[in-house]
Amino acid sequence: MRTEPGQGANRLVLLVILAVSLYGCYVLVRPFLEPIVLAILVGMLAHPIHHRVERRLGGRQSVAALITCVGLCLVVLLPTILLLAAVLEQGISYSLIVKEWATPENVQTVMSRPSLVKVQSWLTDVLPAGTLEAENIRSRALSLASSLGGKFA
Repeated sequence: MRTEPGQGANRLVLLVILAVSLYGCYVLVRPFLEPIVLAILVGMLAHPIHHRVERRLGGRQSVAALITCVGLCLVVLLPTILLLAAVLEQGISYSLIVKEWATPENVQTVMSRPSLVKVQSWLTDVLPAGTLEAENIRSRALSLASSLGGKFA
C-alpha cells in the first residue's frame, strides 16, 4: 500500500482537529455528566419494575410508563417534601427561640463570660465603635431571626 507524499501530515492534522473537537464536546457536556449518569442509573433500576407493571397490564406500554413515572416521582418527591417540612419546622422554631432568648439580660450574661471578655477586648479595637454593645447585638440577633423566620415561612 503506497501513501502519497504529505498524506501522513494530513492525517496528523485531522487527528489533531478530531482531538480538539472531542475535547470541546467533553467541555460542553461536562456540567451534565452527573445528571446523565444518575438518569441512566435510575432508568436501569426502574426497568424491571416497568417490565412487571407492563406484564400485569397486558402489554399496555403507555399506561405502564405512566404508572412507573408516577411511582418514581412519588418515591423521589415524598421524602424530599418530608425533609423540607422538617427543615422548615426547625427554622421557624429556631427563629422563635432566638426571639424569646434575646433579652438584654441574656445578651449581657453571654457577653460577660471570661472567654468572651478576652475576645471582646480584642474585637473592640478592630470593629467600629458600638458594635459589641449588648443592645446592638440583641437587635441584630432579633433582625436575623425575623428575616430567617420570614424566609422559612
